[in-house]
Amino acid sequence: MNFYVRYKFSPCDIAAYFIADDIPRSRRNFVMEDFFENHRNEIMPPYHERFAAFRTAVADDIIAMETDPSVMSDVSKIKQDLGLPVTNDSEALSDRFGAYFRLIKLRILYSYK
Repeated sequence: MNFYVRYKFSPCDIAAYFIADDIPRSRRNFVMEDFFENHRNEIMPPYHERFAAFRTAVADDIIAMETDPSVMSDVSKIKQDLGLPVTNDSEALSDRFGAYFRLIKLRILYSYK
């Protein structure tokens, strides 16, 4: 993974923040729009180019995090068969130290606590 991309926010980071802090659905879209507009240069490519792709990737990661892993392997196989992109955030998840600080930044920016 490119050094400069390694420390950028992935859709997985945003999804983890939504789940960890139990952000209501009504607020999630505001957070995504605001983060995309004001911190676009901190989002990893290719998600910093189009908001629709960013929002879809975040939604996919939320579903993946909330779904039983055995079911997600079936979903990945179906997506491959259909020629759809299969997200693999294993590298992002392996960087727990960086993920922690990205979560803290999101909490500072968007949580009321």
